[in-house]
Amino acid sequence: MSDNPFAAPIPNAGAKPVIKKAPGALTAVLIISLVLGILGLLGSCAGAGGLAFQSSIQEMQAQAQSDPASVAMQKEMNAVQKKQLIPNLIMIGLNFIVAPLLIFGAIGGLNRKQWGHKILGIGLMLAILYTVIKTVLTAIMQLQMIGPMQKGMEQGMAGTDPAAAEMAANVAGVAIYVAIGFSVFWAFVLLAFYIWGWTYIRKEPVRQYFGLE
Repeated sequence: MSDNPFAAPIPNAGAKPVIKKAPGALTAVLIISLVLGILGLLGSCAGAGGLAFQSSIQEMQAQAQSDPASVAMQKEMNAVQKKQLIPNLIMIGLNFIVAPLLIFGAIGGLNRKQWGHKILGIGLMLAILYTVIKTVLTAIMQLQMIGPMQKGMEQGMAGTDPAAAEMAANVAGVAIYVAIGFSVFWAFVLLAFYIWGWTYIRKEPVRQYFGLE
């Protein structure tokens, strides 16, 4: 220390520089995580409500059908949906954990809180696992719907041209495969963001911004 009281203080050479401005794409990571968390939470709430009223909805759908083929198809699809109850509960339950972590982690991060950085890191890591599980379970459930839908289409058009009935059944199957393909594509987009976001917030400039050693 200098004996001159008016001399400027000498900075500590070993101290890390204080970063006042959020580095690089941190704000984007936080905002996107917040949006995905909110959408995920709303989706889980809607899914939970759908499962709670699933029996009533299935009864209404069955009553709305008139011809025997449609009634039979609806019954088969209802049976498949009942088998999907456990996978749906797993996905909804996991998302009720992941979504709040992303929301609170992002909010804390936007307010430059150390706990926000830690919570968001956990949320992004769990979001990677959740996305993989959801993609696999969703694909399995959609594949289970192909048989009942194609059979119902063929039976519903049994009195028409057989070629048209077969085409309708094939179109129904293709539509489900397209839905699966879109789900897989979107899963890769989410995984790319979650992995990149989790890696990015662990970088030294980001940790210094939050005052982490």
